[in-house]
Amino acid sequence: MDISTPTGALAFLPIGLFYFVFAPFPWMLGSIRQIVAMPEMLYWYTLMPAMVRGGRILLRKRGRESLFLLLLLISLSVGYAIGQGNIGTMFRHRAQVLPIFLILAAVGRHRFLPEEATEVAAAGHAPRPRSGR
Repeated sequence: MDISTPTGALAFLPIGLFYFVFAPFPWMLGSIRQIVAMPEMLYWYTLMPAMVRGGRILLRKRGRESLFLLLLLISLSVGYAIGQGNIGTMFRHRAQVLPIFLILAAVGRHRFLPEEATEVAAAGHAPRPRSGR
């Protein structure tokens, strides 16, 4: 696909993002490196719902504070998705945005933000009521 024009790049963008986020696929096992990476990829696939949930939670509860993080993730992902044609190179470049994806997954899996975590921790360490002896 020709990505030298803006319309060509926009037409290729969904395919490129799909490959950037999900490749290598289980049916593409062709080398020992891909076989070794498969357990990581299978776990990566299970984190996708948590990443989406975490992004929604951050935008809803901490929109302004998380905007830079999400814009960085989107811009790097779009840039790599359009600029890389080799799936192996995409897989290696995804490691540069992997920490941001994992932050989203952590927020999505735990379903609370740090200030809520301190409230939960404070409630867990509250003094117990004395017995009536």
